[in-house]
Amino acid sequence: MRTSIALMFALLLIAGHASAAAPTVSNVVAVQRTDGSGLVDVNFDLADADGDVLYVSISASHDDGATWAVPCRSLTGDAGSGIAAQAGRTAVWNFAADNAELEFEACRVQVIASDNGVAWDTHGPSAPVIHAWEAIDWDDARRLEEMARTDLLIITGMNIWGSPVYNDVDVLQRIRDINPDIKIIAYVLAKGVDDRGNVSSNTFQSSVYYETMPYWAYTTTGDTLSDWNHRITVNLLYPECRDIMVGKIVEYQRNSANHFDGVFWDYFNNAIWVPDWLPVEGEPDLDGDGIPMNQDADERLAYQAACVDMITAMRDSLGDGFLQIFNGQRAYADSTFAALSDGLNYEYFPDVFFPQPQTMRDALGFDYPFNVFRTANWPRTNNGGPYNILENLQKSFYVSSVDGLVHQLVYGKLMRVAALLTDSRFTFNGHIYGWPVNPINLGPALGPATETPDGLHRDFRFGAVDLVWRTGDMPMPFDYTIRLNGRIIEEMNIPYEFPVTPEFP
Repeated sequence: MRTSIALMFALLLIAGHASAAAPTVSNVVAVQRTDGSGLVDVNFDLADADGDVLYVSISASHDDGATWAVPCRSLTGDAGSGIAAQAGRTAVWNFAADNAELEFEACRVQVIASDNGVAWDTHGPSAPVIHAWEAIDWDDARRLEEMARTDLLIITGMNIWGSPVYNDVDVLQRIRDINPDIKIIAYVLAKGVDDRGNVSSNTFQSSVYYETMPYWAYTTTGDTLSDWNHRITVNLLYPECRDIMVGKIVEYQRNSANHFDGVFWDYFNNAIWVPDWLPVEGEPDLDGDGIPMNQDADERLAYQAACVDMITAMRDSLGDGFLQIFNGQRAYADSTFAALSDGLNYEYFPDVFFPQPQTMRDALGFDYPFNVFRTANWPRTNNGGPYNILENLQKSFYVSSVDGLVHQLVYGKLMRVAALLTDSRFTFNGHIYGWPVNPINLGPALGPATETPDGLHRDFRFGAVDLVWRTGDMPMPFDYTIRLNGRIIEEMNIPYEFPVTPEFP
């Protein structure tokens, strides 16, 4: 085992409040001991004008800082939480424990200090995505820093655009100051308006509500069409309606102080679907001919063309580099439509779209025509994508054989395994912001996933993922093992789990 430290450097992490003093890291020097122990001493100085106690994260690179995937988990000393800001700090990295039998000719180390108690462990290659669709306190420095750790952040557009508080203040820059490489995406409605727009103080929300009113959709019985809680469906068959839906986004993207990197369209389907629990009388009938949409082929084709028109109009207005991520089932089975996107969001993965039962076995089955291995390459790649996302915000529980207690089966862990196998991304707690308790970075994949007699396997630069089928369906579709340089760092063989998921509040 050998490593030489070619260059050490510190990363300055800017804290949330512009007025608060950010901690600084300096004089980083890492030296491997020559006694054969494989230990590396990482020496550095910490400073913070506010005198905050810091959280210190350390990561390593084997490719001159291009990536930070070298396993760097076995740390002692001045790493982790509760580190006072002062000179002469030392952390000890057990390189041999993390990277047995590996040799690197040059290895960089970076030290990141947070005065908000936020851990900056490396993650990837299937990076976690944060769906922070609830209202955000843009003065909460810790919250902003937590969100800045992701590569793809999705927040509700109208919580910023048209907000009486935030529309004219560039709050998105507070995230970008922490992570300049982040993509911040606006969640927008593709086929509806919020029915509370008539009482909203948000100018984006209220103007879309009132301006689309002449183009609201109706059912075969004349009832106002709604396909979700607090949603009024608009009639996209009217070009004027499409112009309003796209035009408002373009207007606020250009004129608000906050500029997003793209939009997350919710929701593209081949037709309007109304859940049984919504009190809507009649069936969707956008063309008003009295024939339900699901029985009217011409109406469905017109609706599908209208959706494409909106996507094209958005790209014509805001440019080819403005991202468009599609939520909805149409893109899962239509490669031509998916190719218009920069990424697909699989909502309630795999329970939506994939045949029942054994939804996960189909989603990850090479024989199923619309498996995620195949669809992963359908979206565009010219903007750094595809940004394909697997998310499921439902909850299940099990009794652990380790402690006999009831624990939440964290679907984010299952999504991560599926994402690692399919070159997708995953969300950990769906709409509610969450971050993996056990961040994992295996480095780049060495090849595609392969079938085994009882599941799937994939090798990575620093580890491997093995999936073993159980029911093939949620909530316990498979067991799995994730290894990092031969060491098991996460394993699920229900009712056994390592590490055991802590109980959620």
